[in-house]
Amino acid sequence: MDDPPRIPSDLDGPSRAATITVPVHRRHVGELAVTKSELIDRLAAKLAHLTHRDVELAVRSMLELMSRSLAEGERIEVRGFGSFSLRFRPSRMGRNPRTGAAVALPDKHVVHFKPGRALRERVDRGAERLSSPDG
Repeated sequence: MDDPPRIPSDLDGPSRAATITVPVHRRHVGELAVTKSELIDRLAAKLAHLTHRDVELAVRSMLELMSRSLAEGERIEVRGFGSFSLRFRPSRMGRNPRTGAAVALPDKHVVHFKPGRALRERVDRGAERLSSPDG
């Protein structure tokens, strides 16, 4: 069985980076997912010097801060991982998939994620391993 993807972390300080292993589970055929609660559980297990409650608070606080920043129109950049920004989508005419009727869709802002080079390369290597005949 292949090793799960590894997420680098500098939670132990700048001098020695920890590697956090997060196992992924197949939810649907060909789809891999890690839920927020699974991420919190794995981080808490890996970082035994922190309580589960502290890890949960840190993850939830980070996600809340990111959500609030995006809602205020700010761009978020996580070096080595990627950046989140808002893109404007003007109003347009869409279709109701069930009935085929035309539906007016209002203009809106959507979150756009652009992966960093290190993440793109890591994902490419992982995708190659998953698609190989023996993986």
